[in-house]
Amino acid sequence: MRTLITSLMLLLLLRVTIAQVPDQRNIYGFRTGYSLSKVLLDRVFSGDQLKYQYTGGFVHTFQYDRLLNKWLQCGLNYSRQNMSLTFEEYVDNNGILQTGDFSAELRRQMLHLRVLAYVEKNQWKVYTGMRAGLVRFNVDTDIGNKELKFIDRLAGLTLPSGGLLLTGMEFYPHPNIGIAGEFNILAPHVVAIGISVRH
Repeated sequence: MRTLITSLMLLLLLRVTIAQVPDQRNIYGFRTGYSLSKVLLDRVFSGDQLKYQYTGGFVHTFQYDRLLNKWLQCGLNYSRQNMSLTFEEYVDNNGILQTGDFSAELRRQMLHLRVLAYVEKNQWKVYTGMRAGLVRFNVDTDIGNKELKFIDRLAGLTLPSGGLLLTGMEFYPHPNIGIAGEFNILAPHVVAIGISVRH
């Protein structure tokens, strides 16, 4: 009897949840923003005392979300960032400090699952949530891999990645097209702007 009542309650809850799903359930988005990659690199290189210049590109993110009900959505986001590094000194795999300029291109790619709670009123939507996934690094240099310690540390490195979306806002001047802004902690960006398309 208890199992029957529990099953009926779950079916009722599912029915109510499905009934609350808005018509425009699919949301496609693009964001571009600023990250704290320089802070991460300083930490990776801290023991090597490297002298380098950093030029960080913006993080570009493509995302897809599906509304589950009137307050919850879930989806995926893929992010990519290109960074340029110019070194005056570097440490080889033998721990010897080498001098001589060379440059490197560092790429960071991330794939996250995201879960968001949101409130929507009139043309505005406010949301918050979290991300969890993986980040992968790749490195190219203009001198090849000359047993560079940092390349061995970063090239092909894949790590768990996560982030907290503190606040996001979307404004829809058109029923299907919105302008967005986000503030985050950790990956993939700290602050970002972009567009959202829903149908």
